[in-house]
Amino acid sequence: PETVEAGGRQLKLNGTALLKKLVIRVYVVALYLPVPAHAPEAVVDPDVPKVLILQFLRAVSREQLVTPLEQDFARNAGEKGRRARGQIAKMLLAIRDFKSGDRMIFTYEPGKGSTIRMSDGTTTAFEGKDFADAFLLVYVGPHPPKEEMKRRLLGRA
Repeated sequence: PETVEAGGRQLKLNGTALLKKLVIRVYVVALYLPVPAHAPEAVVDPDVPKVLILQFLRAVSREQLVTPLEQDFARNAGEKGRRARGQIAKMLLAIRDFKSGDRMIFTYEPGKGSTIRMSDGTTTAFEGKDFADAFLLVYVGPHPPKEEMKRRLLGRA
């Protein structure tokens, strides 16, 4: 959708991207923010509501997600990732197998922290802003899963 609601605010679609491994379409990711942002700092730094949705286009096992996510956190999250180490471990434990059509919805609300909601209704809560920043840096940080993904999420396609 063009808009979603979080933290009592209407968020606008900032960008979407497709993750492909070789020729296989894995998931579509969409980033929602209160105001457009075209630089990683403009996405991560403001203490405003944020939503990132992953829509899976094929079945993906937990194992296929966890190892790349661990590597992406290590390559992108820096000090924020080190401070959120316990929260990141909690998130990785919450990851389940996904079927085609499943969604993983990340929501950050200032003063409340983050939640990750899975299609099966499971919701995991995370305290503080460091985890939210580290999670978003996986997609818009210096070494995202795909450079084109970062450009598109930042609305620079």
